[in-house]
Amino acid sequence: MTYTPAALTSLSDGVSELNKNYGVILAEVSSFSQKHPASYEYLFHGFIRRLGILQGCILNVFTLYPPDRLEIPSRETCVDLAINLQSFVFNVFGCLDNSARISVIEHQLRNKNGPLKTTQVGFRQKLIQNSFSLEFQLYLESLSEWFTNIETLRNHLAHRIPLYVPPFVVTPDSEASFNALEKAKVEAWRQLDFIKYDELDAAQEKMGKFRPIMTHSVYAGDGYFVYFHGQILADWITLIDITERFLRQSNW
Repeated sequence: MTYTPAALTSLSDGVSELNKNYGVILAEVSSFSQKHPASYEYLFHGFIRRLGILQGCILNVFTLYPPDRLEIPSRETCVDLAINLQSFVFNVFGCLDNSARISVIEHQLRNKNGPLKTTQVGFRQKLIQNSFSLEFQLYLESLSEWFTNIETLRNHLAHRIPLYVPPFVVTPDSEASFNALEKAKVEAWRQLDFIKYDELDAAQEKMGKFRPIMTHSVYAGDGYFVYFHGQILADWITLIDITERFLRQSNW
């Protein structure tokens, strides 16, 4: 798969807008109430720091494997891509969690037993969402699928199978030959013939094609295969939009 010229232009435009997006949030933050120092701390040293990390992750991904590149990257590059993509997902979720904590402090939210426990603080917790303006609640409801996806990715990373970037994929017409080589590799390993193993591994790689996708596992069966260039830019823009609306609420 190669990106169309229009898609490449769109991706390039998205990257060029990163500084502008970041600046918009900083401008909004500058007028945020400092009535509660704890929420200000979560905003500047939690959320804003995470936002900078997200921006860095996007730039790193696009530098490690530009979307107009076609050849199979090294395994080291795939690992570096995975490191940045995993950090990106964790910090998107972290930004939302920081926003929830800001809302708890600003609205002095409590339950009937007193202060909220850590496990009760989350951006999609009902008590917290009820503290938002009705307009903002309706907006968030329209993003239910996006929130579910981010939460699922975070839970996979923390508790199940982490995201990674497959070094290559095999087309259906090459699958039988690829599997035969895989069996031969297993036998070579059993025989401690590591020279033969490396030769077979190299032959397999020549049969493959690279796709700029991230997934949990090709064996997991969850069907999650996403082209990462476009996905991380889309997630970034969604987070920026959520944050702008969050900070502009009329009921702070």
